[in-house]
Amino acid sequence: MKQCILIIEDDPELSELVEFFLQEEGYSTSVVNDGGLAFPKIIEMQPSMVILDMHLPNVSGMEILSLIRGDERVEQTKVLVTTADSKMAQSARPMADVILNKPFNADDLVHEVQRLNVS
Repeated sequence: MKQCILIIEDDPELSELVEFFLQEEGYSTSVVNDGGLAFPKIIEMQPSMVILDMHLPNVSGMEILSLIRGDERVEQTKVLVTTADSKMAQSARPMADVILNKPFNADDLVHEVQRLNVS
């Protein structure tokens, strides 16, 4: 089994799809649907990658991204940002490893995860 990827996405259907496609590729996954629960879960899990939606309840994806990059315990974690908001994508670009614009397809998602060498 490949290392774990934490999916932080408030849309339950999308998070299930992302989880399904990554598990089909042999990745272990975990899902958080609330921004307020995301950073504690990152610290607990120490995932090899985070797939991070920018629009989340309670704590924004941008704040979570800043927390990741500012904490030496997880600052090297690969972060794939997903968003339909082009301004948000531009703001996240300096801290994210990859920006994937919504809507995206499964092939693009899997390609970007593999490209980041998460194994």
